[in-house]
Amino acid sequence: MTAGTSTVTAKVGDSEQKVDVNFVADSDTAAITDENLVIGHDNTVASGKVTDGVTATATVTDENGNPVADQEVIFTVTEGANITTVKGTTGAKGKAAAVVTSAKAGAYTVTAKVNDSEAKKDAHFVADSDTAEITDGNLSVGTGATANGKDINAITAKVTDANGNRSPTRP
Repeated sequence: MTAGTSTVTAKVGDSEQKVDVNFVADSDTAAITDENLVIGHDNTVASGKVTDGVTATATVTDENGNPVADQEVIFTVTEGANITTVKGTTGAKGKAAAVVTSAKAGAYTVTAKVNDSEAKKDAHFVADSDTAEITDGNLSVGTGATANGKDINAITAKVTDANGNRSPTRP
């Protein structure tokens, strides 16, 4: 059954009466599934700033798929990341959201829990190629190759962003 307003019509002969009936979502069966936890703006820069955060949106529904309002959703994230909203309340569309941030590149598991159900999804952060640099001590050049046009000296450079994350997009 779908939550919402329906009109009931009773008719006898030429007499007709209409009454609106309101059906509400079943908060006793409110739950969240993995499909109803969405990670938006994934693979964002690992700056630690809210403006570079990943939004986790949880949609709480009843057993019939109706969105359930006024449900408390508890958000958590694995170590290494931060979350702006630990407890969120669903609105009329059954949605609650939190922003996840991290200064360290990697994958972090976001969990959204309502009642006895929970959903998990990974949020991903990447190095900031705009701040990529080779800092002192992160460039090495091998020596001792014979000057014969065939031997080589290996060159190694460690490229990191402003937060020390290795940059996969820079050589």
